[in-house]
Amino acid sequence: MEIKPFEIKDWQNGMAQSCHLGFEEIRGLDVFTVPGEMTVNYKLANTSISSSTPTAGIPATPLQIINGAKVGSGTLDFWLISLSGIWSGSSIKSGTFYHLCSYKKQLICSKSGYLSGYNGTTFYDDKIAIDGPDFMLSSLDDTLYISSGPISNNRINKVYEKAGQTFNINSSLTYTVELNVLVLPEDMNIVCMVDFGTYIAIACNSIYNYNKAYVYLWDGEATSASNRVVINGGNINAMIAKNNKLFCQVGNKGEWYISDGTSAEQFAKMPESFLTYSGAFNVYRNGLDFNEKGNIIFGIKQSTSGSNGLTPNGVFELNTENGKISFSNVATCGVGTSADPTSIDCLCFDVFRSYTVGWSYNNATFGIDDSSTLRITSYSAFVASPFYQLGSSISDKVAKIKGFEIHLTKNLPTGCGLKMYYRTTQGGTWVAWGLKMTTDKSIFWQTTGLDSIRNIQFKLEVTTPSGSNATPNILKIIIY
Repeated sequence: MEIKPFEIKDWQNGMAQSCHLGFEEIRGLDVFTVPGEMTVNYKLANTSISSSTPTAGIPATPLQIINGAKVGSGTLDFWLISLSGIWSGSSIKSGTFYHLCSYKKQLICSKSGYLSGYNGTTFYDDKIAIDGPDFMLSSLDDTLYISSGPISNNRINKVYEKAGQTFNINSSLTYTVELNVLVLPEDMNIVCMVDFGTYIAIACNSIYNYNKAYVYLWDGEATSASNRVVINGGNINAMIAKNNKLFCQVGNKGEWYISDGTSAEQFAKMPESFLTYSGAFNVYRNGLDFNEKGNIIFGIKQSTSGSNGLTPNGVFELNTENGKISFSNVATCGVGTSADPTSIDCLCFDVFRSYTVGWSYNNATFGIDDSSTLRITSYSAFVASPFYQLGSSISDKVAKIKGFEIHLTKNLPTGCGLKMYYRTTQGGTWVAWGLKMTTDKSIFWQTTGLDSIRNIQFKLEVTTPSGSNATPNILKIIIY
């Protein structure tokens, strides 16, 4: 039987929970900037490091921008901080750094029992004593907040600049330290803190119950929190706030929860096609940020326990308005396996369309990727359609497909190209359908027919010219 023509479009719906519900994968394509139109994203490129790179330790500190330099889990500009120390050609300071943030144009580092600081020139070691081995730092409302605790990480401390002084961590005359200004229940372990309107939102996991997490709202002054939100999806891995909404990545199955500060509900979930790659699928607390569209960009922290590795790893984009997700870019860390997992450990958005990604391979090889001014090439950007049932094995009905059309909103730029593929079984091998399309026009069609089809899925691969930022502007595909 001949099929009734149907359209593949509405790319802004992102990737579905399964290929039976919508797009199985959208990789390397921008589907959120112009709703209904799909273009090729700007690629990630490995940063050339002229001095040295870290060779040990998991890069778990967040990327920050201070004094014009990006710092974090790789050498950018002239210095670096990771779990195993700081490099700038040669090591500036060795040690174990748990967290860092910029405060008053200085980089503040948490170490076991102390805060240290770096102003881009001099490193000041062990200057402020804090009770506890593992701290979370947040610079909010002109104040530095530090979590600590002798048993669990359940206390908040404050450091702030004295009136009339200029903060210098090397001079205690320039700042005030207040310890234990907020003490949460002893079983709480603080994992991150973010600015949330007039409150500080404090994400906590219980050291006894892995099925629940909590977000405390605190005004920064009172001796107790104003409210507590319970999240029943598991431990919080990362949290970020926008427009009086908290977005929390929860559990190990790629779930996102949203909260207004009073209650929380599931907002988004990673597609099943990605969950099958990894036994533990979560976002590291420093591996997310907002992009220029106001969407969340994030990477995946991998686990070797029961994991096949994410193949490949990279940057995902979560639409904060509707919870839709796309796989916007592939990092240069290579393909992960159960023995050699890849991780996106930190991510920092800089300016328009510019962000930096810190990654690791098997916790032994580390790298830094920057977003490029050039787009993805080599037909490595693609969209995989839903899996369609067109015939029936019960009634022995099969479908006949005559061909397809691809509609663009503009003529295809020189050097760009399109390729169509299909497969008739889930997870099967893709088969090229028709010829590569590279001519200067806005509608392409091919009449290579497909007979005796019961089930089918389509894939469109897209490329751009090397050394250019030209891109196809794809509107829809018609199957007839």
